[in-house]
Amino acid sequence: LSGTGGNGSDFNEGILLLNEAQISSTGTATITLIGKGGLNSSGVSNQGIAIDTYSLITSVDGDITLTGTGGNGTEYNQGILLLFGGEILSTGEANITLTGTGGQGIDSDGIRLDFDSYITSSDNGSITLTGTSTSSHGVYIGGGLEGSIISSNSGSIEIDGTGESNGVFLGGSFVTSNSGTIKIQGTGKNYGIYTIYSEITTDGNIELLGTGTNDNDDGVYLESVDVISNNGSIDINGKGSDDGIYAYDT
Repeated sequence: LSGTGGNGSDFNEGILLLNEAQISSTGTATITLIGKGGLNSSGVSNQGIAIDTYSLITSVDGDITLTGTGGNGTEYNQGILLLFGGEILSTGEANITLTGTGGQGIDSDGIRLDFDSYITSSDNGSITLTGTSTSSHGVYIGGGLEGSIISSNSGSIEIDGTGESNGVFLGGSFVTSNSGTIKIQGTGKNYGIYTIYSEITTDGNIELLGTGTNDNDDGVYLESVDVISNNGSIDINGKGSDDGIYAYDT
């Protein structure tokens, strides 16, 4: 699927899945979405790809690949947005890959999960998120009643964000795997990686790499966060103009 948003002021998504819409592959067929938000827009919510209100993309063994570029406007023009229970699910060998580039305006993250949204690999597939934004967070994983969750069984999870604000933001959210490795890397003008009231857990290895590039900013910021590996190593590397690593109640 390939879509480009129109020229109105608001809600010119490249691809929008809404109100329990579904795209599914029951075998090895791949799923590929490429979406671009409206470039001549002047308002809000001109996402490249939006998966909203319990909509679902699911595959067994065929890879799922999303590439989204946010449009123009004043705010909330993410490259890829999962919102209000939106979910991407792999139930077999399917790998999940998201690449998002935020558009213009505030809160125009490269990739944003918010209000109890999910990316899940329940078997062996890997999960890879790469987000870039010149106005907000590279990758934003927010909360909700239960919190947004990125989880795998044995597949690896890699999150890489580059942002004007934070590279990677975790707030009231969970990144978890049964046995796969977890790697989170962020570069931001505020914080490289900013985490608060969140959990990062696996039986495998965990690696956090953060770089904060502006004055008085930290490479890796951890507040009320659980970073737990039962059987693997934990490597946290931060570089900031203030603290390399800041940990509070963690």
